[in-house]
Amino acid sequence: MDSKKHFTPLYPVTVFTNGSGDTTYDYVVVFFITAVAVIASLVWSIFDKKTKSYNRLFYWLCVIIRYYVAITMLAYGFVKVFKLQFPFLSPYQLLQPYGS
Repeated sequence: MDSKKHFTPLYPVTVFTNGSGDTTYDYVVVFFITAVAVIASLVWSIFDKKTKSYNRLFYWLCVIIRYYVAITMLAYGFVKVFKLQFPFLSPYQLLQPYGS
């Protein structure tokens, strides 16, 4: 698999599967999502000028955000508690010199 993809002909976009979210590809994805959200909000605002308040939509947005944050925090915590991210070291690893 090629580790570089071209977003434009002039600038290569690096793609790594390390999960850090600190690659050029991730920045392009965030920019694209932001651009789509801004365009969608402008279109919605232009076509729906008479409605001043969206109480039901706001309620469900808050519910979805609460569940998303709760699930994300639980997943983050479970990875730490059950030693999936930093497992225990074996005796062999403890005897290795630093840096090898």
